Amino acid sequence: MRAYNHTLAAAMLAGTLLLAGCGADSTPVGIGTPTATLGASTPAVAETGEDNTKLDDAALKKSIQAAGRGVSTVRAIGDVQSHDGRQRIGYELRFDQSRRSYIGSMTVDGRTIELRRIGADLYLKAGADYWTATGKLADPSDAGRVHEKYVRIEAENSRFEDVTEIADYGSVATVVMDWGSTPMRRSEEMLDGRRMLVLTLPDPDDGDTRLYVPATGSPVPVRLLAPGPYTVDWSDPGKPVEITAPPAAATVALPPLNHETRPSAG
Repeated sequence: MRAYNHTLAAAMLAGTLLLAGCGADSTPVGIGTPTATLGASTPAVAETGEDNTKLDDAALKKSIQAAGRGVSTVRAIGDVQSHDGRQRIGYELRFDQSRRSYIGSMTVDGRTIELRRIGADLYLKAGADYWTATGKLADPSDAGRVHEKYVRIEAENSRFEDVTEIADYGSVATVVMDWGSTPMRRSEEMLDGRRMLVLTLPDPDDGDTRLYVPATGSPVPVRLLAPGPYTVDWSDPGKPVEITAPPAAATVALPPLNHETRPSAG
């Protein structure tokens, strides 16, 4: 998970600054902040299925990875905070993991952007203030043309890593496959009335990451706590989600960006 922590920390800081386009006086704003309380005395949920507590560490890791990869769709609610604690990015996305696709929104400092990723294509819709604040456009006057329109972007375009790197870690499959070593177990905790195995992925440079997995039943993770802090809550595994390209009438070509000589996609 070491590579994940470094990448995520960079994405959180860069994403906060680029998306917000604001200084140190920015007011934290986020969406989808998790409401479940760890250790709370909520009513216990009846536990059925496989007892994951009986698996040894290696078998548990393998089981979690298989379950995370095997989930076709999942809902992710994330909350990212900058290291200075002044800015937050919130998102709510529904993933089709088999297609590496998602649909939903992300909010920073009151600016909301809508996102649809379909494989290699990312469609982003935002107001002119987003485009002006981030300074991505080579010609700032293009902000009016893309205002509240879907812009088609190559999903691997490095100028939008502040969005895509954060969104990618909403995918439970991405997270469970990015472990560098076998995680360490901590004491069990309660989350929404369910017993959770708590696995720590230690990193002396970036700090520990914690993964919360049901003690019984399918071991698809339900929460990630990472340095930053960065929180993701997963729910609705396997629930159908429809992700389609936006209508052509609502889509415009991406104008030239700073540090580019041509548009990334049309």
